[in-house]
Amino acid sequence: MIVHVSACQHGPELVKDGAQCLNPIDRSIRCIDLVARQLGYPGIGTQMLVWLEGRADAAALRRAIARLGNYYPVMTSRLIETDRQGRPYWRFRPGAACRLAETRLPSDDPQAVLERAADILSAGPDPTAADPLDFHLLHRPDGKDVFLLQYNHVLMDNRAAVPLLREIERLSPRRPAAPLLSEPGDLVWEHLRQFPRERRREVAQAAAELQTRVFRGRAATLLPIAPPPTGPARLEIVSRRLDARSSSVLRGRIVALCGFPCISMAVLGSAFRAIDRLGPPDDSRQHFAAGIGIPIPANGQAALVFQNVTSAISLRVGREDLLHRDRLTRLLSDQLRQRLADGVDLGILGMAAAFSRRYRYVEWAVWHLVHYAYSLWFGYFGSLEAVGKSFCGSAIEDLFHTGGPIWPSIALSLLVNQYGGHLNFQATYDARLIPPPLAEAFLDFLLADLIAE
Repeated sequence: MIVHVSACQHGPELVKDGAQCLNPIDRSIRCIDLVARQLGYPGIGTQMLVWLEGRADAAALRRAIARLGNYYPVMTSRLIETDRQGRPYWRFRPGAACRLAETRLPSDDPQAVLERAADILSAGPDPTAADPLDFHLLHRPDGKDVFLLQYNHVLMDNRAAVPLLREIERLSPRRPAAPLLSEPGDLVWEHLRQFPRERRREVAQAAAELQTRVFRGRAATLLPIAPPPTGPARLEIVSRRLDARSSSVLRGRIVALCGFPCISMAVLGSAFRAIDRLGPPDDSRQHFAAGIGIPIPANGQAALVFQNVTSAISLRVGREDLLHRDRLTRLLSDQLRQRLADGVDLGILGMAAAFSRRYRYVEWAVWHLVHYAYSLWFGYFGSLEAVGKSFCGSAIEDLFHTGGPIWPSIALSLLVNQYGGHLNFQATYDARLIPPPLAEAFLDFLLADLIAE
């Protein structure tokens, strides 16, 4: 079992006396992070890769990172599992600065970038012993750089990556604009307090009952049921791109099908169909499931927030639902909208807050999720155009995420985003469990299924 601690006292204050408390979602994610590490994986780390058309100004980049760390000391903090009141928190380290590591790659091949990114991801340190943010500048022989941002998910969710890059760009000149600072409270509790207590209790109970139904039995994955491997995981990354024209055609088809551009559900449906096609033959597992992140409304807070402000909704379909692609997309879209109408996202937040003092319940839910619940880890981040067109002295060529939570039962995460009109698809996988040809075939089938007439 996980050895964990009780939660922070909830309230408006999150940052006080050189420390920042974890909100209820942060604490739940730390629980998942611990389980992943106990199973030989590098916790829950995610990367954003900024592919540049030329060289970045490394001095300006270091300057911006140092300034940002002064404004947001949680960037260089250490996670403390408990204080005398049994509360987990980030302990600030005054005067500390995040390091920018520079690496010269041996090849211009984009695969060399992905291999280096996989090395960095595989070595993701525990936030109790290292900065929760990691910055790298990869120099390619052709004169182009790639900026790699790696963040531990316990500190922040994926929505913060874009504003973080924008702040680095804003702070890179010698005389930068004034920082956009805020001292937010516990945004999860602030959101929950907008709803009557009875409503929170009602949707939390409904969410718990739904999760019990969704998590019943083992979800189908690319892998057969087998004991987990021993030793540390070796992660690899494979990437694909859907060009702007094909992406536009896909969007039009989804709008005609669902009434709005629900690209994420179309991608998830094709991912389930890929698992059905490429998974173990004669698999007795008959349902497919994934979790979908649902952002909490900003409520006027600054865009850059170092805490998790995202809820989640679980979706589930049967193997018989995978026969018709468009019907599956509509089914997933309708299911997602019904979950939102029922307030399941609010219920999940309420459950996280209610159980934050009873970690044995969170432990049980996390162990079940990691061992049985999901077919893959999936994240669709929509358009990343808000980053802009340039970064620290060079035009941006492309932009996408890699990484995400991985554990033995799934061994694969799929992250998708849009930039420059095209769609990027990245699968990060455990090469001990999923052979590289299978990971390649998974993405190839997925894209072919999406664009098929």
